[in-house]
Amino acid sequence: MVSPTAMSVKKPIFVLEKITKDFPGVRALDKVSFEVHSGEVHALVGENGAGKSTLVKILAGLYRPNEGAMYYGGARISAATPRQMRELGISVIYQELDLCHNLSVAANIFLGRERVKYGVGFVDEGRLRTESRKYLQMLDADIDPGTAVSRLSIAEQQLVEIAKALSYESRVIIMDEPTSSLTPHEVDKLFDVIKQLKADGKAIVFISHRLEEVSVIADRVTVLRDGKLIGTHAMAELDTDRIVGMMVGRELKHEYVDRGASTGVGGPLLAVKDLSSGNSFREVTFGLYPGEILGLFGLVGAGRTELLEAIYGLRPITSGQVYLKGRRFTVTSPGDSISRGIVMTSEDRKHKSLFLNFRTRENVTISSLKDLVVHFFVSSARERDVVGKLTGLLNVTPPDPEFMTVNMSGGNQQKAVLSKALATEPEVLLMDEPTKGIDVGTKGELYDIMRKLAQQGKGILCVSSDLTEILALCDRILVMSKGRLVGGFSNSEATEEKIMALSL
Repeated sequence: MVSPTAMSVKKPIFVLEKITKDFPGVRALDKVSFEVHSGEVHALVGENGAGKSTLVKILAGLYRPNEGAMYYGGARISAATPRQMRELGISVIYQELDLCHNLSVAANIFLGRERVKYGVGFVDEGRLRTESRKYLQMLDADIDPGTAVSRLSIAEQQLVEIAKALSYESRVIIMDEPTSSLTPHEVDKLFDVIKQLKADGKAIVFISHRLEEVSVIADRVTVLRDGKLIGTHAMAELDTDRIVGMMVGRELKHEYVDRGASTGVGGPLLAVKDLSSGNSFREVTFGLYPGEILGLFGLVGAGRTELLEAIYGLRPITSGQVYLKGRRFTVTSPGDSISRGIVMTSEDRKHKSLFLNFRTRENVTISSLKDLVVHFFVSSARERDVVGKLTGLLNVTPPDPEFMTVNMSGGNQQKAVLSKALATEPEVLLMDEPTKGIDVGTKGELYDIMRKLAQQGKGILCVSSDLTEILALCDRILVMSKGRLVGGFSNSEATEEKIMALSL
């Protein structure tokens, strides 16, 4: 129900009325109504699987609802397509940015709408750059339109996406998890841009799991749960606890895990000494002990992900040594690392960890098929047993092993990634941003699972950009800056201020 005080006297620019969307065996949205007004930031929140992504894809014209109606500027929209929605003035900036990295900024902004020199038939590069510069200047973005997108930071790439939206003369801009890969400073700059867009009369739909950000930037908040509308309220009426309660519909036992300090008895399970990989990172030395969750923090470009990839065999090691249980070994490939009991989960689950067009069963077992072979063939019985145990342990929803991964929520996709890792029976887990894009309820579940794995004697090296998460979850915290390990703290002595000071 919409709170009376949350209703605006302004006429909404975009209205969804009692939208229902069904997939085979799943009702993703059930009679959901949603509206946005010019000059407002309207936050859309909910747990993974609540229906946010489905709603966004309907707004973008990628999905058509089974029931309900859509109105833009008072006129009803029927059989919407992505192109039609863009031409109407609705743009979506997805969490996985939709840019061609080998092309220039200007070419990306006007991709498919290139300006051509009259009578010649060639793209008018000068005009493209001039017009692109105009939209970038609206955002106070100091970006050369001729620069290749591959040379930009994630924050700069987001500004290019926003400039592209402005070039369509968009009146509604939907931002899906726009801060998930940004540093605190970059988040502040993005919020300045959002406030400017709002002042210019744009309607912003802001989707985020970071409720502290929602409380700062949103004017109104709509909460979904299990495909249903729970409520729309003015942000002034809410606090974080009430939003969480609306999202999960239950009391959260633990948002974070209280582990206590690991004793670190005996030698390290995994150790690296003077490890380097080209210009990505240099002379890194540390040890990971059995039963320990070791945090690795650093700002964008610090070399954290590159370090995990080198240990796992995804990038070359140019110098240094890696030891497992005290014995030195040469890292040759991810397959070799898996066979030794080391597995990695990537922060980019959709492109690096999962085959989205595969079933849950196929994704969970793809890294451990050799262990399921009987008489030269994969045993269906063994496969079902492994998948059933792991998806049950991690509470993967829906529990159907034949469910297509592409139709799963982000949180359940992340659980599938972890299920795949655990199917290899690892001793060391390298986890890169394990809760990226995950709602508060699912985070708590994943933290509990990580604690149980550590209690079983496994070692977990966890990269996270969330300082609160690092402090609450990890026994020790290592800090990287500009490719070097610059220090570390035990959990008892670490503070946000100390960690940030080292990372800078």
